[in-house]
Amino acid sequence: MSSSYVLCGCERCFKVILQCRGTGLIFVDIKAFNNSMLSTKHVLSEAEEYSDMLYFVMKVQGDDEIWSTLISDQDVLLAKLVPIKVSSSGRYNLSLTLIYTNKSSAYGLEKYQRKELHCPLCQTSGSPCHITIQAHVSEENVDTARSGWVPITMDDISSNTTVVSDNDVSAYFRSWKNDTFFKCPTCEGSELLDKCLVKKKFMLLGDSHMGNVWKVLQKHIRRVGKKMAVQWKMRVDGYGVYHNLSPDKDFKGYMQGKVPPVFVPGNMIKGLQSGLYLKLQQKNKFDAWIFSSGHWDLRDTSVDKYMSHLEELFQKWSEFQRNTSVWLVWNGVPAYSFNRHMWGGLEKRTNIKIGLADHETKDLCERYNITYVPFFDISFPFYAKSCDTHHYLCDGKTSPIGSAQLNLLLQTICIGI
Repeated sequence: MSSSYVLCGCERCFKVILQCRGTGLIFVDIKAFNNSMLSTKHVLSEAEEYSDMLYFVMKVQGDDEIWSTLISDQDVLLAKLVPIKVSSSGRYNLSLTLIYTNKSSAYGLEKYQRKELHCPLCQTSGSPCHITIQAHVSEENVDTARSGWVPITMDDISSNTTVVSDNDVSAYFRSWKNDTFFKCPTCEGSELLDKCLVKKKFMLLGDSHMGNVWKVLQKHIRRVGKKMAVQWKMRVDGYGVYHNLSPDKDFKGYMQGKVPPVFVPGNMIKGLQSGLYLKLQQKNKFDAWIFSSGHWDLRDTSVDKYMSHLEELFQKWSEFQRNTSVWLVWNGVPAYSFNRHMWGGLEKRTNIKIGLADHETKDLCERYNITYVPFFDISFPFYAKSCDTHHYLCDGKTSPIGSAQLNLLLQTICIGI
């Protein structure tokens, strides 16, 4: 059964057809009215005149769950993304926010990138900018044991609840892996964390997102290390699967567009090719290598190029795994908050790019026997709520998003302690 609505925002109007199936899957078909039906006050930019691909954030909120995804009126690539699936029957509010009006902006293809629009669509002026739908999920498809964000009222918030708030919505992250290793905002570690620090040996590799995991864990490593040896290590080897040298050598020239990007293999590829990682594994006998890289890549290059580089990296990790039988874990690439401004129009990261790359990386991980830990899925529903310019885990100022993701990582790698 489907329902049809007309939603408007930013002087544009759209026909929206919703379909909620007995499986809990929600499908949305959205089409813009032709330009003659737009307000005469709206003047199309040159990019809009030559492109009719539109991109939206779709969010669904019920009494006990919040989910977000990306959709487009015509971009078939976004059809690859898994549709939102609600867990049980009930009333849900569905909202749509227009973020890009052309493919060039969505994929960072413009010479100077523009920011997201953040234009909510509403039924009428002054009305709540959401559609209320009644979902009927068949009994065999009810699935309430899913980790995810849960709405919470201010009356229910306790000092022990880590809450993220955005646009009058507050939520906490419910993980059905019940073991708690790490609590924020106090960033206290539990006995389980102490036990894992002592019993497991891990190597962490990544950019500043993984580096912040290391920083937050440091006080616990130092505390436990006073009594027993802790053999966790960190290498900041994730500044690009392939690294762009140009900003390092001539940042001003690069920002002015006078210096082209020059990509070279990043430290992970070099560490695997040179045998350095193999020597470190033979010496330390790590239980797992936990790694990720993506934000630096997707700032400067396309999804296709990044995925080509990532598959090259995974092939080398696969050979490493055959030689060592060690466990490999991909820690994921988070959504982008757009709170960092140093790159100006050369900031080509978009959540369209990151979301599509994340979807394809899941498949790569399965193909190469690498455990996948979601970071994009956890961060995207509240992606603007970073704890600094673009991180979700910060030393001394941790976002609830980062706390949730770190717990999920620890629940994954510390299994069986």
